[in-house]
Amino acid sequence: MYLIFCLQYTYSQSTQSIPQALEAIRWSALPFKNQEIIEQIYTQNNLQYLWLKSDSENITAFYEQLAKAKYLGLDSAQYSYHKVLPHKKLSSTGSDSALQDISITYYFIRFLKDLMAGNHEEKWLQVASNQTANNYLYNILQKGIIPKNIVQAWMPAEPADSLYQSVKQMLKQYLDTLSTGHFTEIPVRSSMIKRENKALINRLAQLGWGNTKKVLISDSSIKRNIQLAQKQFGLLQDGKIRTTLLNELNTPMRIRAQSLAKTLNIFRWIGSMEKEVVTVVVNIPSATLLAFDRKQVVLSSRIIVGKRSTPTPTLISNINEVILYPYWHVPHSIAIHEVLPAVKRNAQYLLDNHFEVLDNNGRIVSPKSIQWSLIHPANLTYTFRQLTGCENALGLIKLNFKSHFSVYLHDTPNKYLFQFNKRYFSHGCIRVEKIKEIAAYLLPKTRDSLEKVIVQGCLQHEEPKTIPIEKKAMVMVIYQTAWFDDKLQ
Repeated sequence: MYLIFCLQYTYSQSTQSIPQALEAIRWSALPFKNQEIIEQIYTQNNLQYLWLKSDSENITAFYEQLAKAKYLGLDSAQYSYHKVLPHKKLSSTGSDSALQDISITYYFIRFLKDLMAGNHEEKWLQVASNQTANNYLYNILQKGIIPKNIVQAWMPAEPADSLYQSVKQMLKQYLDTLSTGHFTEIPVRSSMIKRENKALINRLAQLGWGNTKKVLISDSSIKRNIQLAQKQFGLLQDGKIRTTLLNELNTPMRIRAQSLAKTLNIFRWIGSMEKEVVTVVVNIPSATLLAFDRKQVVLSSRIIVGKRSTPTPTLISNINEVILYPYWHVPHSIAIHEVLPAVKRNAQYLLDNHFEVLDNNGRIVSPKSIQWSLIHPANLTYTFRQLTGCENALGLIKLNFKSHFSVYLHDTPNKYLFQFNKRYFSHGCIRVEKIKEIAAYLLPKTRDSLEKVIVQGCLQHEEPKTIPIEKKAMVMVIYQTAWFDDKLQ
């Protein structure tokens, strides 16, 4: 193992005892994650070996878990899988055996953390996951007893919800298909819906739709399978083959399996959250929102996210307040690229669209007092603020959370856009179809105020009302190509 090699290089003496090895780690200049947890584990085990001893069941149990790692969306190589097996034949009397024992513990802890809170590429998600997993391990260690079979006793439970299990089942299907000896990927070129289109039939079967036995294939069954594929890929379900469907069908199976693995890791992170935290997950590619409470989906909604030129950013933050009848303070980039040119073309633009003009001190300025012909992007110091009401770009409800991206969850007056399959129309903010239901869920004690907004409807020029969140809630905006639609399919 690379870790053992580095420690051996920096500490040349023989380390057959656990105390010696722990001392080597303390004096090593190498960064060694989870050192405090490792030392606590061995201290509670009376500074004895965990893995490399004759009566230990741990090394075999750990190896068996790593052998199944790919079906959990994890890469066994990250836990030195091919290095663990040889240690089944080692004992605690070998040279540097203590370092080897500690090294296996290091990889075991890493494996446990990833099982608990997911393995993530994004740094902002890594930090949150690591803290959650550390809390899990510290809670175990507080019991003060190291069990004989540490692998079996400490293994965290997988999420039991149906969404996680459906992703896991699909991942297994793809991995099993990839592992078959005769597996080949032949690109689908033809849009012909006939059983003579062998590449199409073969690809549909590989993805789980239909079979390749010619006697059981009819043109109508091929069309039905195409419609199933279109449904899963979020396309128009008309049974016709277009470039969009061909691109999806020709996406390598390996890439699809990797995407499903990432989805499993996201669900494990959600499942590891505190029970009292509502987790609102926004997925950009599917343009959907799922709200989780106590590991269960309590709300789902279609959303509208950023277009290609103004994409919605990925982030994680805490939702802190709901604003009823919000103002829209136009971001500077939108002001100089869209609003200012519109004002110069049409002096009535601001009045027609219910905009106020504010100076640097936040005071309202009459648009007629400004010589707009002299204003350009470099010297625009005014702020445009849209008045409250149903024509406001934010609609009637806004969910605020801290972010340097200046994005938030909000209502919209243009609700017809939710009917599109591809809902990428915004400047980066997230328009939510069921914003009232989500706000009501986060404000169980203030439902009357929300009901008043719903009943009163489009009142003009109402003063904004800010209500602090009553349920602890967080929002996570992700970019995940394998995800669920608003119907949880």
